[in-house]
Amino acid sequence: MATVIVNTTAGKTMAQKRAVIAEITDTVEKHFKLPRGVIRVYVNEVARTNVADGGVIFAERDKKAKAKPKKAAPTNSAAAKKRVAAKSKAKAK
Repeated sequence: MATVIVNTTAGKTMAQKRAVIAEITDTVEKHFKLPRGVIRVYVNEVARTNVADGGVIFAERDKKAKAKPKKAAPTNSAAAKKRVAAKSKAKAK
């Protein structure tokens, strides 16, 4: 008998879990030469409020990422000036 445990954050679809379970089962069957009936796969889903990486809870990290405003490209850079010049040139044609 072989037991494989997959720990993941919550929110995976049944189709995703079904696909992972099938591939794990196929791989264990092939490489361990075991019948499919003795291969057990557990998928443990953990809420993002119960998992941390580097001391930061996933749910809090997600909130910070969503709240962080995107930086606008600087308008005084050489690249920005070239883009403006190219647009002006294209309009003049």
